[in-house]
Amino acid sequence: MRSINPEIKVYAHVQDEEHALDLKRAEVDGVLISDAYSGELMADYVISPGTPQAIDRLIDDGRAPNVRRVPIPETLVGRPSLDLFVHLKQVDNQVLIGYVSELVGVGLEDEIAGGNREIVELIMRKVAEAGVKTKTKSRVRVNVNPPSDYVVQEGDHAIVISG
Repeated sequence: MRSINPEIKVYAHVQDEEHALDLKRAEVDGVLISDAYSGELMADYVISPGTPQAIDRLIDDGRAPNVRRVPIPETLVGRPSLDLFVHLKQVDNQVLIGYVSELVGVGLEDEIAGGNREIVELIMRKVAEAGVKTKTKSRVRVNVNPPSDYVVQEGDHAIVISG
């Protein structure tokens, strides 16, 4: 798929963790491993009753509450996380659990743009001939349970529990 469109996002679902390593080496954007947490959840039924049931409720789309990514009002960008926490609870009855932001990949051409056109073209051609990647992959940054004084950044989205 990437040979058709290098910008496409590729995600995979596997049953076994050992296949996940191969997919990560193949540079997929994300891998979901079936039963990755089943051992911990099974232990929690005994050690911490209620925790597995709460997790099940959080991720089950069929019942509220659930975990969602929501945009942050522009008026709260640049303000402390605690302000957003209070706003979300008071206005939408949501609980802030963290932030996610997508970091855009940067390419060599982006970095050398604006220079002499012939030199830029020569560099890009030589790099391509050498088979060197010219652009980094975009990636997702997640910040769970940020400190109250974390300053909300432009490009952040809130991860909330909604009900």
